[in-house]
Amino acid sequence: MAPTCRVNNCITNSCNLTSQTVTLFVPKSPPARFAVELGVIICTTEAVVMRYVIFILMLSGCTSVVVSDADFAKNINQKCFSVEKPLNIYRFGKSTSNPHIVFTEESKSTMPIDFDEKYELVGTLSTKELIKIIEIVDYPYGSAGRCWKIYAVSKKHNGKKFELPSCWMDHTTVWFSPHSISRVNINQKIELVTDSIKPSEECI
Repeated sequence: MAPTCRVNNCITNSCNLTSQTVTLFVPKSPPARFAVELGVIICTTEAVVMRYVIFILMLSGCTSVVVSDADFAKNINQKCFSVEKPLNIYRFGKSTSNPHIVFTEESKSTMPIDFDEKYELVGTLSTKELIKIIEIVDYPYGSAGRCWKIYAVSKKHNGKKFELPSCWMDHTTVWFSPHSISRVNINQKIELVTDSIKPSEECI
């Protein structure tokens, strides 16, 4: 599965490159389409293609890019982890459609003083409970740069995905390194850098 970008005015465009098919989501405007097609023509390696595609998508007005199937995400995507200490899952606001986020006590301490008024506790991950990472997103944070949004599920949480501490803008300490797509070197992988969860051979 190729990287995708979720915007309403985008269409798919595919091309074959080094025996692989790269599917791009680009705006309908001819200039943007030409820029992407030109970028695909001059790219020659999978790593360069991934970086160039993400760069073009950002220029095309796309916001976030799902990179779960990128080579640098393969060692965490669709992998299971065991919870090593109890973790709380929160929801911003009252709407049930709002995202669920794992906040550690350390991260909570750096949030606005009205954290408990804005965030509602919706679940707890118990010690030894299994979670599975299902999605890795390259997320824009305006002029501050970009970060990961890494999502997981657990059986206890009824299949509702929740965000792990992965964006350096939201958490004092993030669980993954490097911190953003701009810091990923060729052949480098996203690595787990926390003792709150650990890899598990058992999976859900």
